[in-house]
Amino acid sequence: MEIVAGIDGGGTKTTVLIWDVSGKFVATRVYGPFNLNSIGAARMSSLLNDIFKMLAEYGECRTLCIGAAGVSNPNVTNLIAKEAEKNNFTGKIVLRGDHEVALYGAMQGKPGAILICGTGSICYGENKKGENIRVGGWGHLIDDVGSGYAIGREALSALVYSYDGRIGPTKLTQAVFDRMGVENINDLVAVIYGNPDKKRIASLSLCVEQMAQENDATAIALLDKAAEDLFGMIKAMYDKLGLNDLDLAFLGGNLTEGSVLERKLTAIINERIPSITIVKPKMNAAEGATLIAYHMNSNN
Repeated sequence: MEIVAGIDGGGTKTTVLIWDVSGKFVATRVYGPFNLNSIGAARMSSLLNDIFKMLAEYGECRTLCIGAAGVSNPNVTNLIAKEAEKNNFTGKIVLRGDHEVALYGAMQGKPGAILICGTGSICYGENKKGENIRVGGWGHLIDDVGSGYAIGREALSALVYSYDGRIGPTKLTQAVFDRMGVENINDLVAVIYGNPDKKRIASLSLCVEQMAQENDATAIALLDKAAEDLFGMIKAMYDKLGLNDLDLAFLGGNLTEGSVLERKLTAIINERIPSITIVKPKMNAAEGATLIAYHMNSNN
């Protein structure tokens, strides 16, 4: 059987989706993280080896699209090429950023844009001329505004401000203590500085969302700021693409439908750029990668 496949390589898991060359679903597999920096070259090679062996079990893979952050890194590219050769893979390999396959899936290959807001944040769009613009996504140390990490970090600042008396009391204090498993501000600071884990800090955005739903003024203010920061990314992308209208899909755990942040951002967009239509993503990133492989194989 001849097949095409797409890979959505993430920081926590890797999803591989297989279709036959007519576009019919064949199989899907889930593996561990696809991140050279976090798992190292040996485990990365082992992961790629497992994937190539698995693909061979289903037939001849004509085109494989790999979508992942940092996939253009020469070290990653070399590992992919090495494992492909070792496994006698003769199909075409297409490398795309994770935001590219996410957009392709969300819009099923048509022009549009996505705003991803999870642990990090990035806005990416493409117009009808095929021109594309990326805004944001430069990492939590210098960017990722409006993201789970940014919201979580601001929540931690709010706690110490409240403790000092620089702002008033907030329900966030107990919510964050409970989530971090501490009983006081000193223990919290010790945990944060002892192990400044990005994902753990980002998880505190859930506390902010919950307390905003309970009308905590500090939590609401943090989400107001996040919504403005995210809108700034959207506007920059929209202006650079020179658009008159745009379909935009929200992706990522912090923009789930009906959340406080999603409602605030939607209201800002509707008021300031009414020509943007917020749509639901049509496909996920793994499907987007596979669709790229399918289209490229069909055009050969």
